[in-house]
Amino acid sequence: MFTPPDDLDPDDVRAAVRDGWGFDAVALEYQAVGFGSHHWLATAADGGRRFVTVDVLGAKRGGFDGLKRALDTAHRLRHDAGLPFVIAAELAGDGSTLQHVDDAHAVALFALVAGKSLPSGPFPSHELRESVLRLVAAMHAATPAVVDIAEREDFGVPERDSLERALGELDRTWDGGPYAEPTRSLLAGHAAGVRRGLATYDRLVSAVKDSGAPWVVTHGEPHAQNVMITEAGPVLIDWDTALIAPPERDLWMLTSDGDDLGLGAYRDITRHVPNVDAVMLYRLWWALGEVAYYTTGFRRRHRDTADSRVAWGGLRHHIALVDQWVREATR
Repeated sequence: MFTPPDDLDPDDVRAAVRDGWGFDAVALEYQAVGFGSHHWLATAADGGRRFVTVDVLGAKRGGFDGLKRALDTAHRLRHDAGLPFVIAAELAGDGSTLQHVDDAHAVALFALVAGKSLPSGPFPSHELRESVLRLVAAMHAATPAVVDIAEREDFGVPERDSLERALGELDRTWDGGPYAEPTRSLLAGHAAGVRRGLATYDRLVSAVKDSGAPWVVTHGEPHAQNVMITEAGPVLIDWDTALIAPPERDLWMLTSDGDDLGLGAYRDITRHVPNVDAVMLYRLWWALGEVAYYTTGFRRRHRDTADSRVAWGGLRHHIALVDQWVREATR
């Protein structure tokens, strides 16, 4: 997130890191990077530094236990399956990848990665996208190492119930904050398309479930912003969404124009031919989930902040994508 949380004292974060990992931070500097988690750069008296990530548990699939299983999955992929491109959380003194800060927040600690972050948007080159495809193929092949701890896909759209309630309440004023009424107006103009999107998504879920294709461990968000370029090559960060799922949960973010969805490198390595229905399913899942998340947030109490301005742009972008993906899925 781009703004520090209002409901969390940095001293509580510092205490959780000290108690959990024995890392006593004399300085804790907020990092306005990413969108979804809060991050700090922690520095100890001896100059040692760590990257601190705090998540709001109510916003995470499965709460504390679900987030911990995702981080445990990444740790095992790196240390047991031998995948050095997996940037995993460090283990605390009790052997856990995750510690409570309070009832609503959890913290994880990471070694700093020396490398270059990528901006949002497409991968800057075909070669880099192919390199990431190869990393994803190696990760998928390591599924046996984590099949007993990684959670499984249930195809639920986050905040779907809240979105459907919002669709039923477009005839009354929304007063959560400065973006509440603009959100109501935007959703009203796209209500038919969003409803078609939900119906199309449900149809695709049935088709993918019936396909019988094998499931693998997936990162969930292997887009450019979750890739860093290091001296050793690209690495994948932000593993809080790891799940056992159809491989297309990762592959849709790595598609490009052309034959075989531009996934020839993956097909050549794994012999798996990407399922077009599954790719379209995850495109819709992402767009619908973003619309539901931002709509829900703007119906709650909120202020005009850097985060809410980014969220407003995200809502407008993804609600248009729902219309686009529905057209492509039904043509």
